[in-house]
Amino acid sequence: IDRKPERRTELATMTLLAQGWQNNIFESVAGGGGIPWIYVVLMVSWYYTLKHNMLGWYYSVEDYFGPAYGPVMAGPVFAWALHMFFYHTHSAIYALLDSHKGPWTKLKVSSFDKMTYSQMLPNVIKNQLIFLVSGVAAFYASSGRGWNRATEPYADISMKEALFEWVAMYLMYEAIFYTNHRILHITKLKIPFIEKPVNLYSLYHKEHHSTFASVGVSGLYMGSLDCVLTQTLPQVIGPAIFDFHPMVLWLRGPLGA
Repeated sequence: IDRKPERRTELATMTLLAQGWQNNIFESVAGGGGIPWIYVVLMVSWYYTLKHNMLGWYYSVEDYFGPAYGPVMAGPVFAWALHMFFYHTHSAIYALLDSHKGPWTKLKVSSFDKMTYSQMLPNVIKNQLIFLVSGVAAFYASSGRGWNRATEPYADISMKEALFEWVAMYLMYEAIFYTNHRILHITKLKIPFIEKPVNLYSLYHKEHHSTFASVGVSGLYMGSLDCVLTQTLPQVIGPAIFDFHPMVLWLRGPLGA
């Protein structure tokens, strides 16, 4: 099959996006309006990278670990590894920018740092290990739903189906995240037979907001229960129920980071 026309289309798309990224990078990072080119370019680049390489990567990991552990290593563990790479690359870049003054300094939304990158890192890694354990548990509990389709060439899935799965995953994630996040912001929960109202925010969620979100890695700085409710469950429930193609989760790697 001649792939040259397809590759030329991809190259043209990336060129246009890169031009937009160059023209708008600072305004986009600062949230000053317009299209967030920096994210669009990363997502489109990652999509084409996965499209042309993901089957090879999957089979390489699966073959290396053998039939007993290959599927779980090539599925949720590989997705977790992608998350770790993108999240900590992104966070380290912002930590580097924070430590050096330049034209980007004025674009920082929050300047009253409460904790440093290194201070937050142990807590964040603890929560990311919760991701890993939860993802592996969901894999075995659902008999691999959300990962069994990894051997389907994504090119064989129509754009309509791919878009539907991505949007469905996004809506599922947001619904679970929003609901649990709102619950954790309750400050006066009345429980039968308990005299005083329970402050869920103070007990389980205040830690997350203590950083003022001024450092890149702070997105996952939180308590363990908070992590399970607002970060882990939104990621694992959708694929287990709807059996989304793994590309949906692999694409969310950089976006989630």
